[in-house]
Amino acid sequence: MTEEMTTCTMDDSQDPEIEEDMELDDEVIPETQLDAQEAENALASLKHNLMAIPAAHVRLLKVSATNAVGVGLAYAQAYAEDRPLFAQALRTAVFDVFAYDNLADRAKAFWQADILMRQLLNSEDPLRMLMIEAKPLRIKLMKAAVYIWGDDPELGDVIAAIRSGATNVNKADDLGALGTFFSEHWDRAQGKCDVTLEDIARAEKLGARILQATISTPTGAAYDVRNLRHRAAEYLRQGIEDVRAAAGYIFRNDEKSRDRYPSLFIRKRKKNGNGKTAVEQDTSDAAITPTVVEIQTEPQPAEVQFSPL
Repeated sequence: MTEEMTTCTMDDSQDPEIEEDMELDDEVIPETQLDAQEAENALASLKHNLMAIPAAHVRLLKVSATNAVGVGLAYAQAYAEDRPLFAQALRTAVFDVFAYDNLADRAKAFWQADILMRQLLNSEDPLRMLMIEAKPLRIKLMKAAVYIWGDDPELGDVIAAIRSGATNVNKADDLGALGTFFSEHWDRAQGKCDVTLEDIARAEKLGARILQATISTPTGAAYDVRNLRHRAAEYLRQGIEDVRAAAGYIFRNDEKSRDRYPSLFIRKRKKNGNGKTAVEQDTSDAAITPTVVEIQTEPQPAEVQFSPL
């Protein structure tokens, strides 16, 4: 069997899930923006609240941590100024004005949890370095496998099974399984993609090394920190969404005041016709996740409902 290398014809954007399952988290928050001790204290004081959030309600934050914290702090300031209006307008509604006095602490707690997560991710541990090395190879093999065998009535299920896992052990098995799969079916892959015999051999070796590193590396701390970060993000999101919904009702006839409570989901900034920068809010389904308890746009005060804290 001879090795042959040609250009793979599959569009790289055809299956983004292959790349997403090994991506790291979003951009880092500049540490100069907040006081580290305040953030640490905020996380400690709110930890009970975070752990009380039902696991089913913890959703993946689809905006950058920098944006979430910035919006959260802006909300805290605006809410503090408008708090009497919230108390007066929603006096007959299920809205606890005291529950959102900690918006600033929610933002600071998420900032601290994000920092802890990044410190863990950036540590030079053997497992992390192996995962970084393996990522492009795994993506390359998986894309090629999906392209060649994704619709195969028999082998397509094998590829789907390989992709199904998300843990480090699964990813180590992915590399080994993909290496073995390509080796066994090289006659069908040769000339149809840019996978080489060297890639196959390297995948098998890297898979074994990752599996060994996973077994010898404690993962409890990583899980705890990531779980805490996701919960801190969810707690901040709940506060922002609830206050924004209430503000939308209170200031439904006051656009200027309503604009002080912008959407958490900002897609990009662009120049308008006057050369000024305008913010475009992302209203796509991919960006906006439904609130656990939905709020109607213009209900009577007694009908307004908010997420339980």
